Amino acid sequence: MKAVALAASLVACGAAARSRQTTAVVTSGEVAPRVLLTGELHPAAATDIVAPQTDQTQLVIRWLVPTGTRVHAGDRVAELDSTPFQNQLQELTSGLASSELALRAQNRTDQLAIATQRNSVRRAQIERDKAALHAAVPADVQDVRTARQNDLALARSETELAIAKQDLAALIEATAVNAKLRAFDVERTRRTMQATQQTIASLVLRSPRDGLAVVAPQPWADRPLRVGDTVVANAPLVSLPDFGHAMEVAATLSDVDDGRVSVGEAATCTLDAFPDAAMPCAVDTVSPFARVAPGRSTLRRSFDVTLKLDVPADAAARLRAGMSFEVELRDPPVRGLVLPRAAVVRGEAGAWVVMASGEVRDVEIASCDEQRCALSRGLTDGELVQLTGGRS
Repeated sequence: MKAVALAASLVACGAAARSRQTTAVVTSGEVAPRVLLTGELHPAAATDIVAPQTDQTQLVIRWLVPTGTRVHAGDRVAELDSTPFQNQLQELTSGLASSELALRAQNRTDQLAIATQRNSVRRAQIERDKAALHAAVPADVQDVRTARQNDLALARSETELAIAKQDLAALIEATAVNAKLRAFDVERTRRTMQATQQTIASLVLRSPRDGLAVVAPQPWADRPLRVGDTVVANAPLVSLPDFGHAMEVAATLSDVDDGRVSVGEAATCTLDAFPDAAMPCAVDTVSPFARVAPGRSTLRRSFDVTLKLDVPADAAARLRAGMSFEVELRDPPVRGLVLPRAAVVRGEAGAWVVMASGEVRDVEIASCDEQRCALSRGLTDGELVQLTGGRS
């Protein structure tokens, strides 16, 4: 019995020792790095229905068609709040009525002023004609003083007549200019009313063709747009995917993997719904700048990546927009001295490992995958390193 107990104790100690293993052996081998991305299926072409351009910087969504609704050309797909424009239209309508009334009253006043001035011209003309008759009396039937007075009266009446005519001409010109300005103001109000009415009509967005409506994402949140959200001019509200064109996968690449994906690189795209049906694909575009994902920490940034999908004929029928994909890109295998990734520590000064003896040794990393790293220098085959738990 003691022998059996001793053997069991030795087995348990061996298992405990293996569970507490803190070293690994450096061996020759190769590492095949890969990059894993997640994405969604999208049509490569779509018709976007956007918010109209208005004098309001922000517009509120009053109604949206549900995603997946099949619409026909002319169907309403979105409606934006028109309350500010309705209030503006009401004010313009009231102002236009007042302006038209004031315009008619002022025109009558101007015509009365012109008629009054015409009468003044006619009176001046009569006075001038009377003075001319008196001045035409022969000198032998009137004294010299009376003749001079008649001549002076004629000259004065002619001057008054000329002034009256000038005043009439100036009044006609001034009233004509003022009438044009007032008419222009009224016409401007009318045109502003028409523009406001057109703006109100444009806030009801309609489908330009038959298709399947897809609500656009909210730019500042990780969700689709919904009623009550605020949008700006030209912001996409609803899109109509064109399923007659090729499909593509829209994915994101973490900024920590910057440089590991390039345009034209071959990949494998696998539907989450059909994991056994992998499809070949290729990187089509990579955004030049990393952005913060909506609703995420500013420390987490990612690049937008699109991949062209080579869809087999037997798989095309089961593809639907929005399906989730896993994208795998593999780099060429790298040979070198291979050790667990947990044994490598990286810092600003480079990378190093801690040997089993406690010695710290600088190394140069050739490549890493999820579990292992291949070194180009720093160690030799068969050496023991500590599993420090460091990150590489």
